[in-house]
Amino acid sequence: MRRAEVVKILILIVIPFVLISVIFIISRGLIIKKAIAEEERRIYGYLSEVSEVPDIPEIPSLNIPTVIKDPFSIIERVIRKIQKEKPPRKVIERRYTWDLKLIVMGRKKKFALLNNILVKEGDYIDEFLVKEIGYNYVVLKKGERIEKVFIKTGG
Repeated sequence: MRRAEVVKILILIVIPFVLISVIFIISRGLIIKKAIAEEERRIYGYLSEVSEVPDIPEIPSLNIPTVIKDPFSIIERVIRKIQKEKPPRKVIERRYTWDLKLIVMGRKKKFALLNNILVKEGDYIDEFLVKEIGYNYVVLKKGERIEKVFIKTGG
């Protein structure tokens, strides 16, 4: 067959068949949508006949703030109050050889692992006050005596 004859057959037979199929599918979808809409109307109509939505009574205002900027602020205030009531920390042990293994620095607090005890600025260890925690050192103070302990690097 020549190419022109193949094109003519496609135009006369295949394209109308495709168009009829598409029209049938679209009309079938519309029929299904109409049936679904009727079913929804029947169900909702039945529900509206069976029960009415009762009026919700108003709840009196309790003057509770509905929006709290920081939900943990109340907890922080309670913790600060408890910390103020605590006695100062006791001296943990008495030794003057220091083993600084780790320093953790956050935005507001700094911690150090000194002699396997986690301390922060202001804590006492072996009668020494943890005066300052730097990137690789800790400054300890006992009376007039000041010691600067550095992290041990290597093995």
